[in-house]
Amino acid sequence: DSMGEPAFIAVQEVENDIVLTHLLAREHIEAEYDFIWQEGPDRRGIDVALIYRRDQVSVLSFEQRQACTQLADGLGPDGNRDMDDPHNEITCDTDGDGSLDGNRLFSRPPLVVEMQISMGNGQSLPLWVIINHWKSKLEDSDYQEYTLQRRVEQAQFVSTLTNEILSSHPGANLMIIGDLNDFPDSLPVTILTQLGLQNVMVNIPQASRYTFIYQGVSQVLDYALTSPALSIHHVSPQPIHLNADFPTVYEDEVLTSYRSSDHDPINFDFIFLKHQVYVPMVGH
Repeated sequence: DSMGEPAFIAVQEVENDIVLTHLLAREHIEAEYDFIWQEGPDRRGIDVALIYRRDQVSVLSFEQRQACTQLADGLGPDGNRDMDDPHNEITCDTDGDGSLDGNRLFSRPPLVVEMQISMGNGQSLPLWVIINHWKSKLEDSDYQEYTLQRRVEQAQFVSTLTNEILSSHPGANLMIIGDLNDFPDSLPVTILTQLGLQNVMVNIPQASRYTFIYQGVSQVLDYALTSPALSIHHVSPQPIHLNADFPTVYEDEVLTSYRSSDHDPINFDFIFLKHQVYVPMVGH
């Protein structure tokens, strides 16, 4: 009801496919949805997924992508979680020489989806989506950003995925979306914007731009960044403030959507333009 049954929904912290199956079987959801989910290595069993309307979206391909790092920070799916004596199990090959020398970078690997979205009147919008849920700041302190380097490498890997798609599909419409767990001026987010991607969250008035509230401070942690080709379709974002503004007591209220998560969802509207016209301007 709050989101208006959109064409597709990028979701984070999905426990398993059973949860998604039960969700989409609810009678009050009128649209026919399907989903893409692949289990990842997160110890808590939370993954990213895509929910999409069968009548509006055709999925052409999808793939979960993992990377390998030599970070010995105790984090990630292979870390021991001991910040005083961090250790990571050796589980993967960083340089492709056949010898294991690193650990998996993502607990929630990005999900890369290629789709076609029906825009009506027989028109469709080809779109690539990279769904993310990067490392949180849980282990950080007031004096040390312990988790930052892992998010930096996650951003670098997603940049590689972006270049891979745009190189093989020049001019592709692409969105990087999800919970990046960092701020707009942070190094991980800057790595993406330096690719030439547009952070469309800046189009939201600052007073309502937040998606999360931590200790009374409103923050932007959730994003959509778009490729230059997608900019002509005027991607318009709007946070739906039904979670962050409400106290945790609502978490147990099953008859309301308030505080169904600690993050607010963001709605993105697309305007489909079949043609782009350039009008010459002559100065006098």
